[in-house]
Amino acid sequence: MARRFQFAGGVAALALLGAGWLALRSSEGAAAVATPMASGQLAEKSVDALELRTPEHPPPSSPKDAQNAAASSALESATTDVRAPVEVTEARPSVLRGQVVDSRTGQGLPCVEVEPFTVGERADAGDLSDLEGHFEIDTRSGERDFVLARDRARDGVRMGRRSIERLIAESPEPSIIVWPLDVGPTLVVRLRGAPPAIEDWRLRLLERLPPSDERPWEWCDPVQLEPDGSLVARYRRYQTPPEARHRVWIQACEPTEMWRGEVEIEGTLGVHQVEIDVAPVGAALGGRVIDERGEPVSATVIALRRGVRRGPDSEWPQAETDERGLWQLAGLEAGPTRLLVLSDHRAVHRQDVELARGQSKSLEIVLARLARAGAIRGTLVGPREGDDPSGIVRLESIDGGSTSLAAWCFELDLFGHSEPDGRAGFEFEDVPAGRYALSVLAMDGRSYVPESIEVDAPAEVEFRTDELRGPGSGLDYELVLSDAESGARLLEPVALFHLDPFWSSQVESGDPVEELSHLGERARALVIIGHTGYRPACLDLPDAYRSALREGDRVEVRLALRPGWGAALVVVDADQTVCGRDAELSTILPMRGLAGARVIANGRVVGTSDARGLALCASESPIEDFEVELPGWTVLACDRFRGHSETPDGLGFVLMARD
Repeated sequence: MARRFQFAGGVAALALLGAGWLALRSSEGAAAVATPMASGQLAEKSVDALELRTPEHPPPSSPKDAQNAAASSALESATTDVRAPVEVTEARPSVLRGQVVDSRTGQGLPCVEVEPFTVGERADAGDLSDLEGHFEIDTRSGERDFVLARDRARDGVRMGRRSIERLIAESPEPSIIVWPLDVGPTLVVRLRGAPPAIEDWRLRLLERLPPSDERPWEWCDPVQLEPDGSLVARYRRYQTPPEARHRVWIQACEPTEMWRGEVEIEGTLGVHQVEIDVAPVGAALGGRVIDERGEPVSATVIALRRGVRRGPDSEWPQAETDERGLWQLAGLEAGPTRLLVLSDHRAVHRQDVELARGQSKSLEIVLARLARAGAIRGTLVGPREGDDPSGIVRLESIDGGSTSLAAWCFELDLFGHSEPDGRAGFEFEDVPAGRYALSVLAMDGRSYVPESIEVDAPAEVEFRTDELRGPGSGLDYELVLSDAESGARLLEPVALFHLDPFWSSQVESGDPVEELSHLGERARALVIIGHTGYRPACLDLPDAYRSALREGDRVEVRLALRPGWGAALVVVDADQTVCGRDAELSTILPMRGLAGARVIANGRVVGTSDARGLALCASESPIEDFEVELPGWTVLACDRFRGHSETPDGLGFVLMARD
């Protein structure tokens, strides 16, 4: 078989050689007709044909020489075992050098990890781009088809994948590739004047919009770039840059916010390499809350700045203790500070401390130990034939304790799986040992006996009634709300209600008259009505019922609201139960109202709280920022309902604590 293959190959080679010779002779003959050729010229061309076979000479440039080259190539193929031409490509560099850049500005991107890898295999260790975005990776280990970019400045987030050949082809210098990446602003910061450890510092952009508003971007946890020591942080690519008129700063801050610094930059696109002078600007407090035995206590710690008032949307720094009783407050202002420590069923603990800039203090706060007695539970009992009972049950300490709680008591059967049995239960869990008074405010219009019960915890009690229904049942009540100027009917009011000594803690939408109608005309219920674009107003239900329009069983209570702006703020004494777990679970506030609190907005008094704590405020413009002044008291927090729009008016609570 081998001989036959060689013979066939030899015949084919002779045939190709003969065809080439005939073509050459035919071409030379045609040329000879036009121009006779001397024997010297023919000899010269034979030398040229031999020189074409040496690789040192360039390829022929004339058609005739091209035919000679084709014949020579055929002859060479006939004398080897290679049956097809092989395309020779340039070898891929074993080391790829390049630069990753911001696609929008062309600036080099630091802290980008470039890794070579093959699909289906784990990537090899790559190289981290330096301050100018340069990197160098080794591709000699096997075939590497792609490179992968990961953002070390953002927890290794994947930034993109590209073919190595494509990057080489697109780069101006194949030996040094350029890889553009679509990223957000990159911050490269060197700190001056900072303490030695800077690993946990944070960076962010801050826009100061005219005239005085601030819009901070999210804080970033940077990576320290070695050996330069700069901190590098990068934002996501979809964060939009601000408008040109905005002024932008880079802020640097350490975890406790005791050290801080900032510097202004031009715009936000691209890479910003800056130096920031940092200095101590605040203080830090921390420690433990324990009892006399050293056991941890669950508590809330609030830091008040003595002699400083805060607006309604500015909260005081506060912290919750963990399971070990530990707490931490960072970024506190220097100066005289009062700590309020609040824990369920305990009186508020106060402690004064003086703080200096750059200072960090640790405190151990001891609260009196509480002996837990268990639960106080009970039942409202009515006739089986009537509706299930409904009311508000109040629990108060009468032996010097601090417990003051309230709870709804009603039977809720959403799916109708059980028959009414005339009973509704309530429970106060895990109360301290002591003596308590329990009372019930009926929300079904009935009268329960006894009116109040005194017990020692733990205990079980019952409140009973023989009435089948409340005096207000059988009538259809409706609130008709209208514009005081045009008379147009207004829909979807919002409301709070006050049933002495309780305030509802949640603003409800809907018809409050219909919801409270079951109390009848004897209940002293005050309803605070609000509507977006109108001044809030009070509705005293007993008085409103007497002036209502009645047609048969239908009772129509009417109220007109004046267009404009305002707020109905309830100022309450939150000294005992604010931030406690039990108080947060309740939708009823047993806190007493504070009279004489002045609400100041736009430099003038817009309302003063009455004996119930209610301040009805009216203004010629929306009440955006306000202060509450009451001698001897400090505002802890403000919870406002903003209605159905972003207008900062409506209803809300102001929680205050004694100085």
